[in-house]
Amino acid sequence: MLVKDYMSVDVVTITEDETIGDAAILMKNKDINSLIVVNADRKPVGTLSSYTMAREAVPVYLKGDATVADLGAGETFNKFAKMQKDRLVKEIMHTHYFILSPDDPMIKAAANSIKVRRKIMPVVDKDGKLVGIITRSNIGRAFYDAVNG
Repeated sequence: MLVKDYMSVDVVTITEDETIGDAAILMKNKDINSLIVVNADRKPVGTLSSYTMAREAVPVYLKGDATVADLGAGETFNKFAKMQKDRLVKEIMHTHYFILSPDDPMIKAAANSIKVRRKIMPVVDKDGKLVGIITRSNIGRAFYDAVNG
């Protein structure tokens, strides 16, 4: 079971100099939760998830005790989310992630997904250019095939 047999090749990407607002629109329009951040050469430089973007919209004083959020601050999320709109992707993207190659075994993908706690990992060719992604859904399909194959 190799990465190339399970990877998704229709990858939605964004550049690090685009905005969080651009990323949110792209995620909503494509109905996805994560993006691979690439440079001009289409080489991965990071990942960005909707979780990371939402985390930026939660004020610091609520991160330690979410029960305070019940105290009538109904527009707080909207206010803080709008403050993120013009920030650049590179300001909040994850730069610690695991890169796979198409010929890597799926066990490597599964093990590293657990290790780095990411829902998406880029797959690159020998030149380091993005050719696909492995998601937890891809890993789930591989698991299904292993169990039922």
